[in-house]
Amino acid sequence: MRVDLTTCAVGRVPTLPGVATYGIDGLYGHGDALIAVQNGWQPHRVVHFELDANGRVARSTVLAA
Repeated sequence: MRVDLTTCAVGRVPTLPGVATYGIDGLYGHGDALIAVQNGWQPHRVVHFELDANGRVARSTVLAA
């Protein structure tokens, strides 16, 4: 989820097909990307999510599992 700090509107972060974003229980901003802890995935993993110019999750790379 994302929050617009100006309007306080809450919405989903759009994801391109083929990118699994469920099971996240930790999410951290890292430049123009996101680092996530996915404990709802087996095996549990740490993932780097690359955002495209429109703010959508475009690609994921497993950093550790």
